[in-house]
Amino acid sequence: MKGKVLITAEGLRMQTAPEDTPLYSFDNPQTNVEKQTLTFIPWFSWANRGEGEMRIWVDEA
Repeated sequence: MKGKVLITAEGLRMQTAPEDTPLYSFDNPQTNVEKQTLTFIPWFSWANRGEGEMRIWVDEA
């Protein structure tokens, strides 16, 4: 994305929960994680880059 501001950082990615997992739960520890380079893209630029996974909020560990 030429001319756009991107932030990259090393982080951990949680594996996607199965579809039958309840949306809300109490004390659900996430133990299945893998190292991944995270790329933060400004919201206004998102639609101009093609398909990809998007997350609005980033969990803090």
